[in-house]
Amino acid sequence: TPWYPTSIPSCSLWLDADDASSMTVSGTSISEWRNKSTEFPNLFDYKQDNASYQPLFVTGAVNNKSVVRFDGSDDFLSGSGSTDLRSPAASDDKLTFFIVIRSYPSLQTSQRTPFIWMLDSDYDTVRYISVRVMDYNGSGGRHLAFQSKQRSDGNILSNVGITTTASIYTFINDSSGQHYVDGTDQVSSTHSMPINTYSTHPDGPYIYSKIGQDGDNHTGRDFGGDIAEIICYRRNLTAAERTTVETYLQNKWGITVATQSSDVNTDNTDPA
Repeated sequence: TPWYPTSIPSCSLWLDADDASSMTVSGTSISEWRNKSTEFPNLFDYKQDNASYQPLFVTGAVNNKSVVRFDGSDDFLSGSGSTDLRSPAASDDKLTFFIVIRSYPSLQTSQRTPFIWMLDSDYDTVRYISVRVMDYNGSGGRHLAFQSKQRSDGNILSNVGITTTASIYTFINDSSGQHYVDGTDQVSSTHSMPINTYSTHPDGPYIYSKIGQDGDNHTGRDFGGDIAEIICYRRNLTAAERTTVETYLQNKWGITVATQSSDVNTDNTDPA
């Protein structure tokens, strides 16, 4: 029996670049990347109608598997939740976030935002509301961050940034703020945790999100590189659950993680 991220409850978002059936592709251009979550279907499906801004479906890129490639200039996908599920997080802000990602073809020299959510209907960021995964690329001595729109309103800062080698980056939005790269703790610092990741502000609903680019009111932060997989849970996973997901991603994408889980076989089947 295959082991899937949905084998763990509360999987709100699962984007799998190696599953062409979860995409709409014309040639190599992607117009839609659909959420494979079985608990929350038809939410957080990511689209791009403008062919000029569509990322590419690239086969055999990481461990002989396919990725979604963003050009670092103007490629992006946008999607939304609903008033019932406004973000991939739970209404109490609990969230576990995994992303398998790399820069391509070389490191970018500017700040870039691979993923952002809780945007307004114009896809603009809103203070105290929006949340992003952002690589500062060394600016101010900072690297990858999981943060509120304003860093001072809450953040987890990493010791490392996105490199040209695919890695698994994990963030857990609890009171301490957890962050792992390939299963190893890489927290540099945290501030004002947990972050507000699910807003019911009356001026909303702030249900919109983007992949590959920051909010429309923050230009010049386009991500250039490959995204292989994104997985979110609407709760803070236990250490055992986290290592199980990381082991699954390791087996799939050819990345060695620090702790091996016995809850998933090396061929990503369920040992039970």
